[in-house]
Amino acid sequence: MLLSASITDLIQIVENIAPPGLALPDDRIGLQVGDRRAVLTGVVVALDPCAAVVDRALSIEANAVVTHHALIRTPLGRVVPDDPAGRLVLRVLRSGLAWYVAHTNLDRAPRGVSAVLAEVLGLQNAEPLWLNEPCAQFKLVVFVPKGYEDKVREAACSAGAGVIGGYTFCAFQTEGVGTFLPSGEARPFSGEVGKLSRADELRLEMLVSAPVVSRVIEAVKRAHPYEEVAYDLLVTAQDDRRFSSGRIGELQTGLSLEEFAVNVKKALRLDSVRVVGDGQKQVRRVATVAGGGAKFVSAAADAGADVFVTGDVGHHHALDAMARGVCLIDAGHAGTEQVILEPLARTLRAELTKLDPETNVEAVLRPTMFSHV
Repeated sequence: MLLSASITDLIQIVENIAPPGLALPDDRIGLQVGDRRAVLTGVVVALDPCAAVVDRALSIEANAVVTHHALIRTPLGRVVPDDPAGRLVLRVLRSGLAWYVAHTNLDRAPRGVSAVLAEVLGLQNAEPLWLNEPCAQFKLVVFVPKGYEDKVREAACSAGAGVIGGYTFCAFQTEGVGTFLPSGEARPFSGEVGKLSRADELRLEMLVSAPVVSRVIEAVKRAHPYEEVAYDLLVTAQDDRRFSSGRIGELQTGLSLEEFAVNVKKALRLDSVRVVGDGQKQVRRVATVAGGGAKFVSAAADAGADVFVTGDVGHHHALDAMARGVCLIDAGHAGTEQVILEPLARTLRAELTKLDPETNVEAVLRPTMFSHV
């Protein structure tokens, strides 16, 4: 039997890596063009939507593209060849390509852009840099008949519920009595049709982060013995700080700012980086935000960073950093994000070849827009 993967399979794998619930509000992510039911012939992974990426996909007979930045960033009033954005979308449509976007959800994923950037820069004990980005926490409350509480708790926590800091499988339960009256169409787990029934039940409570809510609820329903599962999903007053677009950690040994800047340039395979601060200053605690993160200078300073590595640093960002005593290394928007392309391609290749050993997955590095003279 011939094996094959579909665009849907690709989407499921990407969303396991970067759950859509991690995306910031109004971010344009997901399948933007294409038929999710189509058979997958190959994948190109890239940073930006551009003609060169389409060329490469067609040259290797791939019919899917996964990019970090959106193909359709703003609502298009028209799709015509005399408009640059419309021309690219029109070509994608005519070529039969599926185009999937993973942006801020990939930034914030546990093994996403921020985590890989921190690893590439050699940061030890890296942890999320809190940027005050919303990532909702919920309290899931589900009512379970006695004797089934362990099974339901196990299912929910295995799907991602019940995480508090460094602890997992955190839950609280209380006893009570539930009442119900099954109709003639019901198939009750206990009690009798047409009679008011009572059951000894347990109320289970667990925290659930937005990215895993759907997965947890589905797991609870599969494990629960009732035909109809009663549950509440309550919004809490706190965000989940595990999911952040930044990281902060420490170098194994302290370096001068100049030495560290050279290391950053080599690690990210760049021709040059821009530096703000005294080149001889010793740095060890490092904050990072991939892409255009210069606006988070204050977060880096509040976290005690000696130096902040990011992209798109402007004049006023530099002044702010100097005033706060934080050094800056501007490694560029693309320079700090491209680190995710090859790891993402490797993961997609490993998962897709389980479905079809012939699946071709290739990372395309971003064409250089800026030259150095």
